[in-house]
Amino acid sequence: MTKARRWSGIWRNDFEGSRLCLRPARECTYDTPGDTIWLTIPKSSPYYELQGHGGLYAIEFEGRRTLVRGTYGHMGGSNHEVIVDRLIALKELQPPPPPPTKEEMEAWEKECEAAPNCLTNKELKTLGVDIENAMNTAIDPK
Repeated sequence: MTKARRWSGIWRNDFEGSRLCLRPARECTYDTPGDTIWLTIPKSSPYYELQGHGGLYAIEFEGRRTLVRGTYGHMGGSNHEVIVDRLIALKELQPPPPPPTKEEMEAWEKECEAAPNCLTNKELKTLGVDIENAMNTAIDPK
């Protein structure tokens, strides 16, 4: 890791996705040109629980970046990882998406049932998977 330094930019925070687009970026999508940087907020930070809930943020912090370009973040989809050591400023630019409605969940369940490689919640329960606990652990692994 590099020595800690000051960073600023736009952070796209998604479930199983994180992208830091460094200043002077004016947008931050997964198609934005440049290095893909996975931003990590340590569990010890009071802002840790923000991760994975969605939203777009202007962010300024002190942190360290990986020295070598490689495969970082969820399923190795990022070229680098930056770890936040001290958060200086965080401003929400776009709120997290609302949770899906019951109708949307039912529609997704039907799509899943029709797909050849998808396990529905009902099938997972049959296999003994505790869906509620698994979801809570994925969202907040305390």
